[in-house]
Amino acid sequence: MKNNISLTKSPTNDMNEIWLITGPMFSNKTKKLIQQIKFVSRKTNNFIVFKSKKDTRKTKNIIFSRHGPSMPAIPVFDHNELWKIFNERSTKPDFVFINEINFFSEEIIPIIKKIAAMNTKVICDGLLKDYKNQYFPVSQELSKIATKVFYQVASCVKCFSPAKFSKRLSKEKAVFFLGNKNTYEARCEKCYF
Repeated sequence: MKNNISLTKSPTNDMNEIWLITGPMFSNKTKKLIQQIKFVSRKTNNFIVFKSKKDTRKTKNIIFSRHGPSMPAIPVFDHNELWKIFNERSTKPDFVFINEINFFSEEIIPIIKKIAAMNTKVICDGLLKDYKNQYFPVSQELSKIATKVFYQVASCVKCFSPAKFSKRLSKEKAVFFLGNKNTYEARCEKCYF
């Protein structure tokens, strides 16, 4: 599997790795995150998976990919609850996975930095931009501090070119509006504008 995380720790780094898996809707971000979780789980069970309680699709305590794979996760309201649960563990996890980082506020960034500074690898996935092509502030900030950013690309539903945009089909104006293929489409630049 390409781009798997290293299971070894670097004793010379003050801050461990922070990864961001991003791209438009339908670009397999969560599938890649789940692949990383499964890779880690073959070697250790010392990891924790979080998701936002704002993500109410399907079930509250599972992250899932539209392409099948799923994984148990702890739903949290915000960065404070995530930090509390992280600190309640008797053993600090070697890995923290956060699904749909775009559902969190920028206040999670210092928490992610603290976790990484404790020699825990943090791997997040989520949208970088919304349906208006505006950055989610948390995703933009995370992309600046991440040690690795993996940009996933979808296929444009109109012309099959590489798609980097999420086009909303409904008239809904709220930034956070959960939907699927009936609500959003992946589009290339030409077909988006």
